[in-house]
Amino acid sequence: MSHVQVAVNERAFNKLVYGAANALSHVAPLHFNGSLGPFSLDLLVGFKLIPGNIVDLTSAGTVVINKLEIVYDPLVITFGIDIGPVVIPPYCADILGWEVCTPEIPIIPTTVHIPVPIDLSGLVVSSYSGEFSLSTSLQTLAARAGMGNHRAHATTDTTNEIQTHILSVLQSATFISLLPTSTLTSIASQLAALVKSNLADKQQFYLHEIRQNINLIDIGETVKNILNGILDKVLDAIFGWVPSSLRDIAKALLEPVIDAIGFVLDLPSNLTWWLEGLLGTNLGLLNTVLGFVEQLLGAIVPVYQFENPYPVIEDSSGLIPVLIGVEKLSAVINDDEFVLSTNISNS
Repeated sequence: MSHVQVAVNERAFNKLVYGAANALSHVAPLHFNGSLGPFSLDLLVGFKLIPGNIVDLTSAGTVVINKLEIVYDPLVITFGIDIGPVVIPPYCADILGWEVCTPEIPIIPTTVHIPVPIDLSGLVVSSYSGEFSLSTSLQTLAARAGMGNHRAHATTDTTNEIQTHILSVLQSATFISLLPTSTLTSIASQLAALVKSNLADKQQFYLHEIRQNINLIDIGETVKNILNGILDKVLDAIFGWVPSSLRDIAKALLEPVIDAIGFVLDLPSNLTWWLEGLLGTNLGLLNTVLGFVEQLLGAIVPVYQFENPYPVIEDSSGLIPVLIGVEKLSAVINDDEFVLSTNISNS
């Protein structure tokens, strides 16, 4: 039996952690519903990660993630506004002793529901930070039962065991579990595809959260320009039936209603607050992302894994590989390196 020690420097370990976290970008866009006062809200959101040097290894044996930047793309917020009915009331005047009244003129005869989409795709970024401990576990799939090491190494994993495990993790996680079961099942299927390989036992390394936080760091000036265009979208939706020559007059008549909407939202002075409250509190986006990252790194996608027994020599001619058993595995983190120590034996 021989003793082997392998060290991975901080730069290489950064790539491992980023690769695991980047599994988030493989999740299909999610759909949320919520409300803000009198308005209905709908959110479509997907995730992309910005590559960077995000990892610090510490003398305390922990992994610190600094400013992992998550871009929301797509990010489409659609809020619905119910407007109407709006009428011009009759106006009466005394003309030569006769009372003459104009008829009541319906500007919006019935209540109109207007969906107003705000496309912020690629404009909003979150900064994620956290500190994690490292743990190792052995993955043994039930489908491997009765197989020798070489056969398990050569057999592709087509089972649903990993997907079922991931679904269980998502269903037990706060905030994530609030998503529909069909959505969670789809997410589990997408993430399982990133973890599956063969039926050999896997030595896996996960990051377990000690502390974490996430903040919105950028809602650009472009967002203001987008929201400034809401008024025209609303009015065009309402007055699409009005000839263009009369549309400006119709818009002027509806100005008090639009002013009321602006007062409720207070868009000009509280734009950033409104969006942060909408995304972070009303729709729970930030807490959902926190839950995703915590479970992703802690129980779903390992930052590193290898087969045990480990194939040291593969033969392209079809002969069986040379496998070595890994025993008494230990993993240590210091300021500079991730150090893996083990005893090996023939398998």
